[in-house]
Amino acid sequence: MQLTVGQFIGKALKAYGVPYVTGLPGYGNWSMIDTFNDPLSRLRYIQVTHDQSVVHIADVYYGFTGQPIATWP
Repeated sequence: MQLTVGQFIGKALKAYGVPYVTGLPGYGNWSMIDTFNDPLSRLRYIQVTHDQSVVHIADVYYGFTGQPIATWP
């Protein structure tokens, strides 16, 4: 089975136990965001409205759970 780059990244994040991806969607990254919902990864995407929110969410989540989440610009 041949994977796209986005599918490969999503599958790898899931394998590392990353449950969420936070980010600010934009014109250039919609295809990557779509792959997070792909059956291979099934990562939950948290859409924010400001870049700094991505970092704050990741920091607080790690502080409470001890698990990392991915951030996507």
